[in-house]
Amino acid sequence: MAKFTHEAEHTASKEEIWNWYDSKGAFRRIMPEWEGIIPLNAGALENDDETIFKVSLGPIKQKWVAKHHSVIPGEQFADRMMRGPFGAWNHVHKFESVSENVTKILDDVEYKLPVHFLTGWSAGITVLPRMRQMFKYRSTRVTNDLNQIQKTSEKPRQRV
Repeated sequence: MAKFTHEAEHTASKEEIWNWYDSKGAFRRIMPEWEGIIPLNAGALENDDETIFKVSLGPIKQKWVAKHHSVIPGEQFADRMMRGPFGAWNHVHKFESVSENVTKILDDVEYKLPVHFLTGWSAGITVLPRMRQMFKYRSTRVTNDLNQIQKTSEKPRQRV
């Protein structure tokens, strides 16, 4: 299987990062608008919970079903594609403390394109640039959200 790895450091504790990923709406927030991803069900970060969404592949919309596994609260979680556009997909998200208030997020993705023996050669020009762009977006989104949370955490909640 092909591999993609992304690392990003964030100025936040491991607990703050985990809580952000485990919060309602986090899945929607890390999906770039240009990918045309429509969340249908965002599962909790618990083993065997499923996240379901539609992805656009040109004019074709396809359902992607990902099942969470290898969940260690506060440390890591993984999702395996059960149904979707790839031949196979497994994404491990790990959170490592660099210091008290700095955490590194390690994303390791193993994937296979459909009909891999025919299409595998094209991953470098079709899949990897999109993945690099998507994970850069995700890192920026997480950083911005965590900064906003830290700025407003001491302020009283308001009702609108």
